[in-house]
Amino acid sequence: MTRYAAPRAGTLPGADNVVVAGLALPSGTQIAGDPAYGMAGATAQPVAWVSREPVANVGALWRDLADRFADTGLWPLVMSEQRNAGGRPWLSGELAPSRTTDPNLFDAAGVLDEKWRWVIPVPSERAEAMLVVHPFTRDFPGLAPAIAGDDSQALDAVAAELTGRLGLVAVERPADAVAALGWMGAVNYDLDMGALAAVLRSWELRFGAYVVGIGFNTLTLGVQRPPTSMEQAFAIAAEHFAICSDIVYQGAGSLEAYAAEILERPVWSLWWD
Repeated sequence: MTRYAAPRAGTLPGADNVVVAGLALPSGTQIAGDPAYGMAGATAQPVAWVSREPVANVGALWRDLADRFADTGLWPLVMSEQRNAGGRPWLSGELAPSRTTDPNLFDAAGVLDEKWRWVIPVPSERAEAMLVVHPFTRDFPGLAPAIAGDDSQALDAVAAELTGRLGLVAVERPADAVAALGWMGAVNYDLDMGALAAVLRSWELRFGAYVVGIGFNTLTLGVQRPPTSMEQAFAIAAEHFAICSDIVYQGAGSLEAYAAEILERPVWSLWWD
């Protein structure tokens, strides 16, 4: 079971003077992907509602909307944008929903196994290169075990630290927001958003990890049951590395260092170069 789920996807609100589940929203608009980024013959269909401007104290509004998700089928996101770039990608149409595959077609373990083999140092590289992923080998170690425990209010705290526009996406579960949007943040990594959504679904179930914030090439997840031991953190770090190797190769430098970063932390920050 997940804390946040809706029996059906909702209906995106209109532009202004919008009230959702008794909550008055700031001025906003529906957004669609630019057909130029999609498949041949694709048409521009609304994929989200986004506030026209960044919202003060957006975290509080996020919390109230998240609490009503089961009734509305509208998952809230704090949407940041590329600095000094006119609202990219939300107002520039840099979204490609027609290129997104159905998340139901993917298995999280299969996605991670395939991506692990893609990002692991190649056999021709020196043995020292494998120190980055020590203690793991060229074989994907498998899914990290689920972490038991009571769900915390960590998502509220994470949302409170974020700034940006308020967004609403019509989905049945938060993980599917990246697919519904046709988000292109990992385009250089050749990561299908249906495949990413399948992994995010699995993280929801195993760790209570939900997408709270989304940017031009970043995802911020609030984690209700984060790793409490280095063994747990290592196993989760391997999954993060498989789909987002930049956080290690251009960030922490090794899985060990990255595992230490996420130990007991209720927020996961992923970014793709």
